[in-house]
Order: sequence, then structure tokens, then C-alpha cells
Amino acid sequence: MPGNAQKVFEGGLDYCVKIAEQYGGAVKLQSLYGEVVYLSDPLALHHVLVKDQPIFEEHDVFIMTNKAMFGDGLIATIGEQHRKQRKLLNPVFSTSNMRELLPTLQPIAHKLTSVVVSKLPDDGSYKEIDVLPLLSRSALDGVCQAILGYPSNTLEAADNDEYTEALRKMSALISKLMYFQPIVPVVMRNFSSYWIRKLVDLVTTPWIPTERMKDVREMRRIIELMDSGSKKAFAEKKAALETSATSSPTDMQSEVGDLKPGRRKDMMDIMLKANSTSSSSEKLADAELLGQMNVMVFAGLDTTTSALSRCVYLLAKNPLAQARLRSEIP
Repeated sequence: MPGNAQKVFEGGLDYCVKIAEQYGGAVKLQSLYGEVVYLSDPLALHHVLVKDQPIFEEHDVFIMTNKAMFGDGLIATIGEQHRKQRKLLNPVFSTSNMRELLPTLQPIAHKLTSVVVSKLPDDGSYKEIDVLPLLSRSALDGVCQAILGYPSNTLEAADNDEYTEALRKMSALISKLMYFQPIVPVVMRNFSSYWIRKLVDLVTTPWIPTERMKDVREMRRIIELMDSGSKKAFAEKKAALETSATSSPTDMQSEVGDLKPGRRKDMMDIMLKANSTSSSSEKLADAELLGQMNVMVFAGLDTTTSALSRCVYLLAKNPLAQARLRSEIP
């Protein structure tokens, strides 16, 4: 059935290190989709991910499942379409563009600090605090604000709104529904969009009461929520870009002057501007830009939370490194 590849996800870092030490940098495993190769050798990874990337295309199940969930984003395309998307996105993630996001992210970091400090005892004694939910909420605020310009404010809010709650739930549901993934390419390649929706309507009706089908219904609800939220944000961004393009020079100077204290740049602003200045042959369609939004928001959430959690854990385990870091922060 799922094979031993599933242990890579269940066993975590310790299991990955163990099989690399025991069997080397390239290990054949059995998965739900057949044989897979687990790579840890740096040179092999460089060939697959960088040097010969076009040769090593993702599995059809991976591409089609991502397309069904996120649209025509970077992780749902191959070949020439994928090359065009990478060409547009690589400069978007330049150091200078990332630096422009700091004024957006710093207030969220200060807010997180205030929340943690408020949970500490006033008398200076010690108290154990579960920081993972706080880091998750701050990562969600950072991703929504920096990518979409969407102020989720989950650190302050008692409850999340529908869009942010959908983002938080999606990763767990993807893992639960992995057994359905091989079906997705068959359906998407052999049915029109009309019949795909009819089929989805059929399998997500409440008359199928099993727990697994409840998860399918929840996944559909989450995808539709994410899609509607992203489309709304995209329409607003595109309209703002078109307005600025037709503004007079005086209006443009006023807008630029207001950018720092008021509305700050986000990744969508940068990406839409880059796409508008691209040649006609290199421009991405609106559906592709919308797909990039969905992918970046989803991909940035769990990875940011995990990275922040790991950093906090390692600092707690290494007081000397923590002290050095504190001395370097003004």
C-alpha cells in the first residue's frame, strides 16, 4: 500500500539521517505511486533541482493534484510554462525586494514579542509557554501581509476569519487525503471542467457519511474559500496597478510618498509590476498569477512556522548562541 516512503514523513529528521547514513545519498523506497528515490547527496540534489531541472519533471499525480488545489502556479506546471513562471518569479525574490518587506514584517515581530512578554510572570520568575501556536499565528500574519497585503491580524484576534482558518487547516487535510491523489490525474485528463464539477458535487454530497468523505467535503470548502479570497485580493491589486498606470506624474509622486507610512509593498505588488513590464511572449496569464498567489501563501505558512520553531528551540538549547544573538540586536 503506502510503502516505506511514508516513514520519511512519520519518522522526521532522525529517520532521514538514519537511512542516509545506512544506505547512502540515494535510496530507493516504495510509495503509494510506485518506486521513488530519496536523495540526500548534495551533488545529486544540485543536478535534479538546478543544473538538469528540466529533465527531472515532477510526477503526474503531484502536478495534477497541485493544479486542482492551487491553480496554474509554479508547482503545477512543467516544461515551457514552468520556465516562463520561474523567469518572472526569480527576480521577484531578489534581496532588494525582500528588504522592502522588512517594514511590513517588523511590526508583526514586535507584536509577537509583546504577546509573549504579556504571558510571563510579573515577578520575574520562570514560566513554560507553548510558543508554537503563537509562531504559527505570527507566520500567518506575515505571509498574508507580505504576500497579499491582507491584514489577517490573527495574533490579536480571538478567532480567525474564514480565509486564514482555511489556510491553517489545508496542510493537515492534504496528508489525510493522499490516498485519493492518484485518481486526480485520471479525472482531470478525461473530463471537461463541467463534468469535473458535477463529479465533485456528487462525491461531496452529505449522503456519504464516512469520515473520509467528510474530509473531502472540508477540503472542497477550503479550496473554494482560498480561491475566492485570492481572486478578491488579485482583482484589487490589478485594479490598483491599472489606476497607477493611468495616473498623472503628480498623483504618482503622492502615491509613492504615501507608500512608506501607509500602504506598503507586498509580493503581489512586485509580481504584478514585473509582469506588466515583461514582453508579450513572457507575460503570465491572470490564471497563472493567481496560481502563484495561492502557492506562495500556502508554501510560506508551514515552512515559516517550522523554521521559526526550530530557531527558537535551538536558541533555547544553546544559551551561548542566544546571548551572542541578543548582543547583536540593537
